[in-house]
This record gives sequence, structure tokens and C-alpha cells, in this order.
Amino acid sequence: MIVLTGFGDEIGPDLVEQMEVMGSDDVKLIELRGGNNKSVMQHTHAECEKVKKRLDGRGSGFSAIGSPTGKVRSDDDCAK
Repeated sequence: MIVLTGFGDEIGPDLVEQMEVMGSDDVKLIELRGGNNKSVMQHTHAECEKVKKRLDGRGSGFSAIGSPTGKVRSDDDCAK
């Protein structure tokens, strides 16, 4: 079975808008990278709980977390 998922922040900065648009296309899983004008790493635990509750109510969830942790530039010296 193929399950569609995607980065919702390509739709817009608002998490609710991301959920609504993806849900209208029957995409139930979001790769959370950012929402509400901030990176996933900047959300508080309480904010994450609120988002999870909203997703659960829609029968949706997360497929992955797209964090900036470990990102490097293509011209970085990886020998360091």
C-alpha cells in the first residue's frame, strides 16, 4: 500500500491551513518541518501537544519530523 505524505509548510506557514489543504487532498500524514511561522525545533512541548490533538481529531498524524539538526552546507568542510 502506498501512503502519501508531505511537508505541509510548502502550502503556507499556518499549521491549520496545512492540515486542511492536505486533508482535502486525502493526505493524512504530515512531515512536520515548520508551522505557525517557526521551525519545528522552536515549538514548545505544549504547542506540540496541541498540534497532535488537532491532528488526532482529523484522523491524521506525522510521518516524520523535518528538523534542521545536522544540516550542513554543500561547501562546508566535512573533515572538521
